[in-house]
Amino acid sequence: MVRGLDYYTGAIYEVVAAGFPGSIAAGGRYDHLVATLGGPDVPACGGSIGIERILAIQGSQLTEPRGLDVALTVIGGEDDVMRLAAELRSKGKRVGTYLGASTKLGRQLK
Repeated sequence: MVRGLDYYTGAIYEVVAAGFPGSIAAGGRYDHLVATLGGPDVPACGGSIGIERILAIQGSQLTEPRGLDVALTVIGGEDDVMRLAAELRSKGKRVGTYLGASTKLGRQLK
């Protein structure tokens, strides 16, 4: 395997995902690299993970809609709203609850 960088001196690796182009993680062993860059001559290894690539793969595999099923506002009686939110969540609903201080509906919907 060739990573295209000549500082690798030992094992190298790439992590790929089926059906997705390129690697999602890679790395390897690169002894003497620290000394080449002005530091002590110590053995080294390292790697990187492509968070954006992992999120892209994860996003392409979503099977259910995202977002909320129910958005709850608070006009009065916060305890009642939290109880209702808990009940709906226990039934598998995705629930958002306004947690700010305003009791004005317009501000809550923003």
